[in-house]
Amino acid sequence: MKPNKTKDENTNTDNTGIMKERSFASCLSASFNLYCSNFATIFKHTWLPSLVLALTMSAGTLLTAAPLSVTVTAALGVCVVAAMTIIGAWFDASYMSLFNGMTRRQTTKRALCVRVLDIGCVLVSGLLILGVMLAIFAIALSIKTLKTRIAFIAVAEIPATVVTLIIIIVVCIPLVYSFMSYLADPTTTPRQIFTSRYRRGWHNWGYLFAVTALTALVMAVVVFVLSAPSLVLSAALGANHTGMLLGDPDGIPSNFLLFYYVSNAIVLFVFNYTMIWTFLTVFHAYGSIECKTESKKKELAHTDNI
Repeated sequence: MKPNKTKDENTNTDNTGIMKERSFASCLSASFNLYCSNFATIFKHTWLPSLVLALTMSAGTLLTAAPLSVTVTAALGVCVVAAMTIIGAWFDASYMSLFNGMTRRQTTKRALCVRVLDIGCVLVSGLLILGVMLAIFAIALSIKTLKTRIAFIAVAEIPATVVTLIIIIVVCIPLVYSFMSYLADPTTTPRQIFTSRYRRGWHNWGYLFAVTALTALVMAVVVFVLSAPSLVLSAALGANHTGMLLGDPDGIPSNFLLFYYVSNAIVLFVFNYTMIWTFLTVFHAYGSIECKTESKKKELAHTDNI
């Protein structure tokens, strides 16, 4: 089923069969079928932003391998993250606008907003985990004996961190729906992401968790396969750095970093297209929840009329 082309070559969600009740497993298969049947159109609209994004992301991986100072690496890292956020929104809009019924400009603004909110959620989550760890250390400092202090940290740190991560995951699962609602529905406002849309996502927490878990499992396998070349090159680079610290001569060829950069860019270019399938999977889950919600409203209205 091909997307119905308009002036901006986008399509309404109803015309793509998104708004239909599905099981969480059906969301994965339906998104895969939609992706495969429209791959030529998707690739035509996405190859350039995907390439630019891959080159930018690869530059970020290069920072960990380049012999730079901590200050320079941190400054360049911030610049790379900012560039990835902007270019990533461009890439997101290049394929999302084919399915969400909005223009590419509208979708770009919304995709940029979601990416910024994603970064904010990651930072807040990181601060929460850091706060828990600091609290444990603060409690440990109140313990007088060093042996008991060390034992307390060893026993409490991992469980506390795991519990915090579980709480973060539980709280963030409804955002899968509310973020997608903002990307798919032009009437959804940024405020509704954390209010009415979040509440609807919370009411469908189990369904969203199942879709997210299955998608993450598939993506974990894909990432493992795609990252194999980068892992081999990173291991070679790490072994060389370790040898140099022990006094061995530098055994890496002069063009190794260029090869490392290009190989990572190729892998990330392919990886970007797996993320499109992820978007379509969540999009189908969103459509299923919307359809269920509308069905419940109709049933309630019918019951009231009787």
